[in-house]
Amino acid sequence: PANQEQAEGNVCLLLQLHSYLQQNSFFPDKMFRLVFALTSPLLSAVQCLSSLQFLERLDLSYNLLRGLPWDFSHSLSSLQELRLDHNLLQHVASLGELDSLRKLDLSYNHIQSMDVGALVGLSSLSVLSLEGNRLEVLREGLLSRQQRLEVLKLGHNNVSLIEAEALTPLRKLTLLSLRGNQLTHVKFKTLLKLQTTSTHLHMSSNPWFCDCELQRVFGKIRRVRHLHVDDYEDVVCHAPAQQTGHTLASLDTRLYTHTRGIWNPLTEFQVELAPRRGDICSARTHTDLPCFLVR
Repeated sequence: PANQEQAEGNVCLLLQLHSYLQQNSFFPDKMFRLVFALTSPLLSAVQCLSSLQFLERLDLSYNLLRGLPWDFSHSLSSLQELRLDHNLLQHVASLGELDSLRKLDLSYNHIQSMDVGALVGLSSLSVLSLEGNRLEVLREGLLSRQQRLEVLKLGHNNVSLIEAEALTPLRKLTLLSLRGNQLTHVKFKTLLKLQTTSTHLHMSSNPWFCDCELQRVFGKIRRVRHLHVDDYEDVVCHAPAQQTGHTLASLDTRLYTHTRGIWNPLTEFQVELAPRRGDICSARTHTDLPCFLVR
């Protein structure tokens, strides 16, 4: 449509003007807020961003973007912050080479999947927000170049699986938010791969299955000096039925045994950990559990 083509042309002229003014120090903060006022995404206008090589912060939030041109970031060599939140993105293939980018906000889109190499060109990234999307798996390799990442927000997705090596590259991570996902279990070794100085974990509002294994995992996590579950008191059991609505913290002093395939708490006994390390349960039902003395 002629009106749309004219609008796209106007946006390109505006961006070129902004670039000229920026080079001549008219905009010392080097911030640009771009809003598409039409009902369809103006991808060709996004392509005009290549003229903004001095831009440091770009806000494309609250538009109707369903995708990004493969070369949209080609000349954004100075970009440090990019906001793409509250759009209609469903898949992220690649964000190109943005070596200076430190903050990326992809929250509250419809993202269901990301290519393993989607973030390869973002080696300086320190803050990544993917909250409020539809991701189901945190895959190995997705964060392979994010050794400088400090904050990873994955809250309110559909994540039910964190692959074994997915967190391994994150040597500087200080915050990992996983609240509001579909996690029923988590592997201790997966989180132990976070070899950081100090990492705070947000784990509440997941449908946790509170069996002996989950208690054991959280118990180990809480004994690791550099891992801190900030919302442990709010980790609530979704299953089995006997524990629904109880916090995991309230089960810390209960002994679980396996009877006829159902996990049942022996809530009427006082339970203490045996003083000898390495002892195992006398019932031999789960030989990896520590020995308990029941009075």
